[in-house]
Amino acid sequence: MLKRSVNRSIILMFVIMLAWMMVVQQVWATGYRQGEKNMRVLTDIEGHWAEEEIIQAVEMDLINGYPDQTFRPNENITRAEFIKTLIVAFGMDVSSTPSVFIDDDNWAEGYIQAAIEKGIINPSEYPENQFEPNRKITRREIAVMAVRVLGMEEEAMAAGLKLADGLEQVDGSLVDLPGVDEHWRGHVKMASNLGIVRGYPDHTFGPDRNSTRAEAVIMILRTLDQSQSGEVEVIENEQDQIAGFPQAEFVQMLVEAMGYTETKPVPEAEGHWALEYYKKAEAAGIWDSGVEIDPNGEVTLDDAVNMMMTALGYTRDFYSWSLTFGIISRAEYEGSKSVVITEADATRYIDKLIERYEEQQYGEVILQEFVDSLELKDGVVTGYVPKVKEFYNIILEWTYFDGPTWAESEDREFRKLYSGEPFGQGGVDFEADGTKGYLTVSVTDTNGAIDIITAKIYLPDLGIEILR
Repeated sequence: MLKRSVNRSIILMFVIMLAWMMVVQQVWATGYRQGEKNMRVLTDIEGHWAEEEIIQAVEMDLINGYPDQTFRPNENITRAEFIKTLIVAFGMDVSSTPSVFIDDDNWAEGYIQAAIEKGIINPSEYPENQFEPNRKITRREIAVMAVRVLGMEEEAMAAGLKLADGLEQVDGSLVDLPGVDEHWRGHVKMASNLGIVRGYPDHTFGPDRNSTRAEAVIMILRTLDQSQSGEVEVIENEQDQIAGFPQAEFVQMLVEAMGYTETKPVPEAEGHWALEYYKKAEAAGIWDSGVEIDPNGEVTLDDAVNMMMTALGYTRDFYSWSLTFGIISRAEYEGSKSVVITEADATRYIDKLIERYEEQQYGEVILQEFVDSLELKDGVVTGYVPKVKEFYNIILEWTYFDGPTWAESEDREFRKLYSGEPFGQGGVDFEADGTKGYLTVSVTDTNGAIDIITAKIYLPDLGIEILR
């Protein structure tokens, strides 16, 4: 009897263990681990331009994928979904008060009411007291909410008044800003200036365009970064926090980021531990930026910007370009150039520098592929416009040496043919009159609305001039 009881116990334990193993296997199969963050394996984001940011947002529990393990990054996001993600990102409590909107009796009601209580949503701005939570959110709406969550409503309103009164010029990258309703114009400009919502390659903002889930993730993370950088800046501006970060360490970070190998002598750094880094920086022309060699000296914002943009091949407009590429913030751009940077600042700058450098390298590969395909024969130049990856475009423009410019010509056919032909993502053959003139080729990042690389290709010798 005892033996039979033991056998039954063993069988029962085996069944329990088998069931437990099946549960564990199922948990891992769906991408979850007990007691840890959501680590679902998303099957449709590999290679996407926002892959890293999507992973970051999911790991931070800001937004979830779908039960079929997809994220659907290019699908539009609703107002309710965006509000929920924004509230979670900023650590706000979900409200238990019923929503003031008559159509908010849904899963997102607590998040929407929390946004109302925090001043992110103004109920008076929605007709007939309806929020329409399942409506797709626009870029303009996101700009307004981002500005409000940062507590910059008054500044946005003031910026809108300046634009309306003609006291401030419209940003050149937002040519459709005058078409935005006056009430929101300042919010859109401020969100753009902060780098939260950016324009497109045609210099439009697209205020009424619906945002995708990927774009929403990017914009929320940028808004969160702005909030956190503001808090960090207050601490790092304390005198005891900014001392002790020497130029030598910044040079080391810069050289390692750019992967320099060639060297030239630098007498000013002889005997210093960072001599090899200074020699590599010298060979790369970093000191052409005008920064004085002082290994133990502090690094100012001016020094950092000059060295970084020189490393990227630029020779002027350092601050404008560094702001365009998101290396420095709008506040830093408009602030004192002599402020001493911290190690945290330097790390942030170098990370952004690496992103830009990798984009430049990609653009150079595309440019070389296009140049290698060109062939001039019997007065006609032919070639292949390479296919670029998602969220990049390639643009060609043909210019005669001894003919009228696009602006000067009144010939509509000439303007149509030679004003610059966008080839979208490429992957097509190219043919043009190749007797005299040059081609301007641009690879652009449609997400950041900036040129990755632009070059002139002169005919008939196919000489290349890289433009910065």
